[in-house]
Amino acid sequence: MTLNQEYTATVRRAEEVAAEVTNAWAENIQKSTDQLRTPVLPAWPIDPTAFVEQWFDFSDRLTRVNRQYVVNLTSALDSLSGAVRQHIDGLGDAVRDQVQAVSQSTKDQLEKVADAEREHAEQAQEEEREQARATRNAERQKARKERQVAYERYQDMNKSELADELASRELPKSGTVDELIERLVDADTK
Repeated sequence: MTLNQEYTATVRRAEEVAAEVTNAWAENIQKSTDQLRTPVLPAWPIDPTAFVEQWFDFSDRLTRVNRQYVVNLTSALDSLSGAVRQHIDGLGDAVRDQVQAVSQSTKDQLEKVADAEREHAEQAQEEEREQARATRNAERQKARKERQVAYERYQDMNKSELADELASRELPKSGTVDELIERLVDADTK
């Protein structure tokens, strides 16, 4: 499995885990709303610091809402239904805000993963292009070296010797010494 495939598989697994955790989170929040108790947070594999901070903000907000609820109950026994309604609305708002915050945080994390995946893919493409350039350069260097070796083989021969060598290969024998050498080098490096 290539590095790119491993990375893609890891990203997919992270997306699946994020979806599972988000679903578990939503279920816990729904249970807490139904039972009016503090939800239990699921394990979160992506940036736990943000979720811890959100949880404490959420807890503080619930404490303020509950405090206001008790103050309202003790100060206005005759308007008990209004205080209960306000308390339920406050809890509903807190839960809705928390779900939106978690959803946004999850979206942000998934965008970071997607950005990293795109960057990795671009990096892999650049590495492939660089490898292709290096391969082409190596092939050119090899061809130059082969031509140089072939040239050195014939450079000390006179025109008669070069013509004999061309004749043995059934190649044209006419031209200057440089042309004869070039013809032999071309034949040797094809």
